[in-house]
Amino acid sequence: MLSNKIKVVNLNNTNVSKSFTSTSRHEDLSIEDLIVPLNRLQNANGSYKEETVDILMCHKLCFDDEYSLYKILDNSIKQQIYGILANNFQFFQKFMTSKKYETYLDILYTLVYHKNEIMYNHFCYINDSTFNKKILLTEFKALYFGSKIFNTLCEHSQCDIKNYVERLYTLYFNLIENNRNNQNGGFLLEFLKVNNSLVFGTCFLNSNSCSDDYPSFFNDKDTFDKLFVKNIYEPSTTLVKKKLIFSISLLLNKIGSKDNISTIIYILKKMNPQYLDSNKVIASCSNEFFLVAYLKSCNTNAVKRIMVTLIMKWTNNGKLDASNSYDLLLTKLILQCCNILSDVDFETEFANKTFFVNGISKRLMNPRHEFVERTMIISKKLTNNKVEFDNKLQIELLYDVMDDSTIDFTLLNYSTPQKIYQKSVAKEEAMIPNNEVSSPELTNDPNKRIYFIKDFLKQLLSIASQSSNNLNITEVLNEGCKIMEIKINSGNYKEIDFYIADLLPLLINLKPRTENEEKLPIENFRIRALVSVIKCNSEVSFQTLLDYLFTKDLNIQTRLSLLTSMGLGCLEINKVESPLKTEEKVENQIDEMLLHDRLIKKSIITWRSKKLDIIDEKSNLQTRFYKQKSINETLKVCYALVNGWLSGINLAPPYDRIFKEHYLKLLVFVYGIVSDYKHLDNNSDLSNKVKEIVVDGYKQDILLEKDLIGSIF
Repeated sequence: MLSNKIKVVNLNNTNVSKSFTSTSRHEDLSIEDLIVPLNRLQNANGSYKEETVDILMCHKLCFDDEYSLYKILDNSIKQQIYGILANNFQFFQKFMTSKKYETYLDILYTLVYHKNEIMYNHFCYINDSTFNKKILLTEFKALYFGSKIFNTLCEHSQCDIKNYVERLYTLYFNLIENNRNNQNGGFLLEFLKVNNSLVFGTCFLNSNSCSDDYPSFFNDKDTFDKLFVKNIYEPSTTLVKKKLIFSISLLLNKIGSKDNISTIIYILKKMNPQYLDSNKVIASCSNEFFLVAYLKSCNTNAVKRIMVTLIMKWTNNGKLDASNSYDLLLTKLILQCCNILSDVDFETEFANKTFFVNGISKRLMNPRHEFVERTMIISKKLTNNKVEFDNKLQIELLYDVMDDSTIDFTLLNYSTPQKIYQKSVAKEEAMIPNNEVSSPELTNDPNKRIYFIKDFLKQLLSIASQSSNNLNITEVLNEGCKIMEIKINSGNYKEIDFYIADLLPLLINLKPRTENEEKLPIENFRIRALVSVIKCNSEVSFQTLLDYLFTKDLNIQTRLSLLTSMGLGCLEINKVESPLKTEEKVENQIDEMLLHDRLIKKSIITWRSKKLDIIDEKSNLQTRFYKQKSINETLKVCYALVNGWLSGINLAPPYDRIFKEHYLKLLVFVYGIVSDYKHLDNNSDLSNKVKEIVVDGYKQDILLEKDLIGSIF
């Protein structure tokens, strides 16, 4: 027998391969050389002396190119092999090194998608192993949670990132359900790296299509306590706990609201907020509801430490260009700390500190009255009302009385049923005419209709992964654009904002996959989608778009689209009607190039007429705040474009001239939006730089229309 003539010590030993090669044509081979080791592997309760040899023998005879017996084996033997692969991790590990032909992919797909206990069985195998346990565990993580399996399965026609994440959660759920192990938390951290947004949606926010059988960790209080806290979080090491609670805090920061603040407090208390770094939390989170929940979940000593951090940030936020919204948030959080620390002598603990006194002096020099008002409010509070000041500014704080009746995990799900938007859908459909290519109507095909932003993201991921699917790129973009517009018009920014970090790169990098798709007006849809995202969160959107524009390797068409998106985005956030119509139809690449200039020219006319028609502007504080924020974001875009030109732009001809011409038009156009706000450019620094750039463009034979530059010179 061949198996008796080979001595193997290690699966990865190079001598093993040599031994097999030298005996590859041994005349004594028979089916028994496969059956005997298969039976030993199947009947073994743990590791045994000949296991390594048996694994190598079975793998070589079944899956090696030289033999490939698997295809001609009886079904009973095939089922036996399936069973061993699903239980013996070392055999499965060796199987993963096989050549990736169609039969191999089908076997792997069946194992992962139809064997619910495979991950649990493999982990138990490693746990019971008497040697190489650490090495096997590392390989286990790499295969399941490090994307090795997915990178192989993505070639299979029925696998995509969405269903793989859902399937992996099913396997992980079976692993942790009855297994309180100190590795479970580490596995979840690795799982999050596969695709952060999809994994959070599947594991925590009930977006799993199999959620009835495998509920998310935030499905209800009982699941959170018994499954997540008891079986995952509590057994984990301190380092893993810190990473997990911070990752979950970032999620809660995105979905926190007045309705679920009590539930967030409960979650943080169960996970122990002492594992959170308060500096990182304050720097990374901006949701007032979440931050208040964080403060209320901490003990008194922790709140004191956090309050010192908040006061230091608050005292350093008195500069002329300081963010008004951030300052208001810091002020509210300090007052919340005061309410929590009601028995503390604030004057002794905080007001007498040098950094506080110096900070107050700096803040009082700020010319903005709201900064001065907040400074005096905090001063009065921390000096135990010894400062006499009649403040006119009212600051509303969040109040929440936590009890068991207000803990409702269903309120953590940010997705709203589509029926709420039916009225908005009808309104949108009535406003915009039908068009063959970029129809604004939501499709009547239920299989194609997008209901949630997560579905839009999943379809974009599927397109970007080049996986085999029947998704039409323009249909996906059109449906995504419409659902974003509907949600924005309904005031539901939160859902888009939740996915913005993943959505923007996908929209920017989206490319046609076939020659037929290259003929479609993808840029039209890309611009519409990017403008919608900008309207949702202009700060993050502009920052990302500028980063891609100046630092990434993009084609000329995408660069032009990013410029146009930023220009139209500046219009939208400043409440100026956008000229972008869904009936814009682009026939070819040349027309797509011209699309950008057509949009900008329309924008100039629309902007001027809209501005002249403004008579009754709301004067309440909230309107002024949002208007100032939008102007500040537009100003940042303008400065970034100025600095980009001055740093030098050099693209390959003939694209260099095309890009620079559009760049100049866009710069002057954006400057026109902020030019009326003279107080933002006291020394005419921005104005002079824009003039300098226009002159520089003229020297490069880039001439702009008189209407465009008339307000500059």
